[in-house]
Amino acid sequence: MKIHRLAVRAVAGTLALALLAPAATVASPGDAWRTVHPHAYGSFLDYRNGHVDYTARHTLAAKTCASLKGAVFSDATIVTATTEVAATSTVPAFCDATGTIEGTIAFEVALPTTWNGRLYVWGNGGFAGEPFAEYYTPERSGALQAGFVYAHSNTGHYGKGAIPLFDASWAYNNSQAVVNWANRSVHVLAAASKAIVTSYYAKKPTRSYFEGCSDGGGEAFTEAEKYPSDFDGIVGGDPLLEGTDSFVEGIYATQQYGSAPFTLKQIAPEANAVMAACDKLDGLVDGLISDPRRCTFNPSTEGKSLSAAQLKVWENLLAGARNQYGQLEYGAVLGSEYDDGLAGILIPATAGAAEIFTEGWTQFIAPFPFSGNVFSIPTFNFNTDPYRLSAIASVENAENPNLDGFTGHGGKLIAYHGWADPLITPYVSVAYTESVFNRIGVAKAQDSFREFMIPGMGHCQGTGYGPNVFDPITPLVDWVEAGIAPASIVAERLNAAGTAPVLTRPLCPYPQEATYVSGNPNVATSFTCKAGLRGLPFPKIGRPIPTYPFVEIHT
Repeated sequence: MKIHRLAVRAVAGTLALALLAPAATVASPGDAWRTVHPHAYGSFLDYRNGHVDYTARHTLAAKTCASLKGAVFSDATIVTATTEVAATSTVPAFCDATGTIEGTIAFEVALPTTWNGRLYVWGNGGFAGEPFAEYYTPERSGALQAGFVYAHSNTGHYGKGAIPLFDASWAYNNSQAVVNWANRSVHVLAAASKAIVTSYYAKKPTRSYFEGCSDGGGEAFTEAEKYPSDFDGIVGGDPLLEGTDSFVEGIYATQQYGSAPFTLKQIAPEANAVMAACDKLDGLVDGLISDPRRCTFNPSTEGKSLSAAQLKVWENLLAGARNQYGQLEYGAVLGSEYDDGLAGILIPATAGAAEIFTEGWTQFIAPFPFSGNVFSIPTFNFNTDPYRLSAIASVENAENPNLDGFTGHGGKLIAYHGWADPLITPYVSVAYTESVFNRIGVAKAQDSFREFMIPGMGHCQGTGYGPNVFDPITPLVDWVEAGIAPASIVAERLNAAGTAPVLTRPLCPYPQEATYVSGNPNVATSFTCKAGLRGLPFPKIGRPIPTYPFVEIHT
């Protein structure tokens, strides 16, 4: 069996890892790239060690980069085409083309001078609207380094403020903009990118891939469910699957927290108590909670430092939003408060990320299609208001377990979620995966769809206290093009500089989990994948999945 670079690193660096020193590596350009971009995602870092050799780049451009400027491809127009960008020590030469689709969706397509025949589209974060020059250049570099064409869009708007993806004001009374952001922009970008690629190289892409996390994870599932022919392989991380439901939970959490707020310093002893109680339940004390569903920590009776009112808030956040009918939404998971997991969530003085997103969605997006609906966080009524959100849920949510359209043409989907994600509870991914299993069975589902739950990882790669850097693209290409399904994916936790691992751990396809066997607990080869828990710790009444067609607005 071929061992990927990350696994090789684990074996070669066993002793060094035990001493928390840099491990021996197998040479790869990805290492140099990570040194330059230490906080980037792990995608493409293992590309030279996959079963499919996509380092070969035989296709040359059929026209000059400059000739693309002004070209029109259906609804897409190239606005700028930079004369070939010179190669660097880590990134090959490429043509950088930017333009618009339908005059509103701004996009970038980076076309390497020599191409491996594949297209890679990268998703968005938050409310999108990112300037290309400031966001996601590491992902572009990784794709180009591996020989892929890279494409990305702003989903149809530019956000305002210092962090554009926090801004939702563009959505107010603009149904088309909401639809473009929620479920359509990746679809039209895929079509435009393929047309541009075909023109530039005089050859269609042999394979097309998509990857995204958070909002981009929601885009991934939207593509698989609603536009199943766009891509051959999809990666969706920490996904905004139940977008409307997640924001409703955010409203609930903000209301609860506002009633008896606490600081990161105040919750720290509680987080340490959770870790002490729950870490050992997987049979190994290693600073990781392998599966929070095993934890039975009760804040009201086991709390250490918070007041009774604060403990009740924490307990309610774990329980999730409720109303007079019962459980509405999935709550937070134990372990997400550990370390600095809530640093961007708690709002002692200024708004945290969770409140900013929730407030923007509540004010500007939830009123969709702007027929008089008005919502606010302080006045949101959980007995009535959740049932007024069917319209936005129909365009925003991606929770249909029927993936037949995607898998029917050989499509493969790799999903992952951090078990310590404080922004989008990992229970939404568990619920979705279980719904797919319940529909067609575990074995049949895993022929095309595999979910990886990651202990200690926060919201998307590079966050949290567990193994949080890994390459899902290489195993995805192996699965799509060589028929080799990922039995596990090795993840790393890196040092503070982001240049060497201090821990490696296999990620196992749900419902399996990594189980310690023997040897150095910091090394992936000391673990094996075994059957884990199934299901959710509580029922949810929620809202039924809409059975009517999703809204398509295009003027």
